[in-house]
Amino acid sequence: MQSSLQAIVERHNEYKVKRAQKKYYLLKKDGDVQPGKIIIKLNPTAYYIWQQLAEIHTVEGITQALIAKYTIDEATAQKDIKGFLEDLNEIL
Repeated sequence: MQSSLQAIVERHNEYKVKRAQKKYYLLKKDGDVQPGKIIIKLNPTAYYIWQQLAEIHTVEGITQALIAKYTIDEATAQKDIKGFLEDLNEIL
């Protein structure tokens, strides 16, 4: 059994991120930034994690990328990733 850090994660390709008014929104690919079309608003960390899901497919890989980008400790990075992935699982 894989450890949680070696778990493979991937993003759903039917969703996209769109920037509007200096904010990032996750929405269906055919959607636009309108009330009722927005799935979730992303903070900068969540947006960065979403970007990483396109290339890095393990929690450990994303953790290391987050540590390098934001100069944070491993526990904080893992907490942010876990929270974001749980939010996505509930919403998507």
